[in-house]
Amino acid sequence: MTWWLFNHRTGMVVDVPDDHWAIGHPDFEVVEQPTALHVTQVATDLPPDFPAREVLTSYGFTTIESLTGMTTGKLQGLKGIGPARARAIVEAVDESS
Repeated sequence: MTWWLFNHRTGMVVDVPDDHWAIGHPDFEVVEQPTALHVTQVATDLPPDFPAREVLTSYGFTTIESLTGMTTGKLQGLKGIGPARARAIVEAVDESS
């Protein structure tokens, strides 16, 4: 089953699998389906060459600070991010701090 989650911080709706970490997170709300009111593009402060930038912004991660503390395991829970991309993201965040 796919869940639609509305991110209160970004105003975006994303679809996630049943076991996604954001289900039940206070920044997200389960919605029946996205509507025209939801934002489809989000401004981001992530550098243009940041690993998996489009995937991350679609989940509401628009700054390096928003990725601080994310583990490779949590990142791999995002559709479109596998082990190599997750490691690259964590390394990029560590290099930026």
